[in-house]
Amino acid sequence: MGRKRTRHDRINLWLIHSHPYGVKGEGGVHMQHLSPTILLKQSSKSITQIEILQFKGISSKQRKIIVDFAISKIGFKFDLGVITHSKFTYLFGLPNLFHDKNSFSCQQLVIAAYAAAGIFFSHPYAAFPSFNIGRWLGHPLGHSQHFVNPKYPYLLDHHIYRDPMFYLKASLFRDNSSDAIVLKTSDLYKYSWNDKMRKIYHKKCYCLLDFLSYKIF
Repeated sequence: MGRKRTRHDRINLWLIHSHPYGVKGEGGVHMQHLSPTILLKQSSKSITQIEILQFKGISSKQRKIIVDFAISKIGFKFDLGVITHSKFTYLFGLPNLFHDKNSFSCQQLVIAAYAAAGIFFSHPYAAFPSFNIGRWLGHPLGHSQHFVNPKYPYLLDHHIYRDPMFYLKASLFRDNSSDAIVLKTSDLYKYSWNDKMRKIYHKKCYCLLDFLSYKIF
C-alpha cells in the first residue's frame, strides 16, 4: 500500500502482514512502514531484497477488497500453530480443523484476503506423500478439487510465492558496488537470491521437504 505525502515525490510503502513477534514485540496482524533503510541492514553474509509481486488479471475492485480486508484484520493475533496444523494436511490430507478464524499467520492472511475478493489458490497435491488421500482425490478433505478452502488454510509462504498466477513486478535491493538502492523492473525471475531454490522452482517441485531449511520473505 503506497501513500504519497504532500509536496513529496517519494511514495511511502506500507506493509500489512502478520508476524509472531510483530514490530514492537507484540505478535499478530499489523502495519509496518517499509523504510528505504531496511535495505541497508545487511551484512556480508546476507542481502536484503524486496520483491513486489502482482497477480495476473486482478481488477482494481478486487485489489481494494484485498487491501480493505487486510486492514480490517489489524490487531488480530498470530496463529502460532500454522506449521503444526499444516502437517496433518501434507501428510494425510486432513483439513486444518484447528485453525482459529480469529488468528492469522502471514500466509493465512493472504489466502483469506484473496478469497474475500473471489480469488483462490490451487492445491500442490503432487507434493503430498503417496499415502495421502488428498493426492489421489486431487485435494485434501474439506476442500474443493479446484482451490484451497480458506477455512482450512495449509499453504506455506513458498507455495504462494511460486504460484504461477503471481509474477514479479519489481525488485528493490542495494547495489554492493555503489551502495545505491536500485529498483529493477526487467529481467526478473523468482528465487533470484538463491540458486538452489531457483532450480527447485524450475523443476516445478512443490515438495515441502525441499524448503524446510529456508525462510522466504
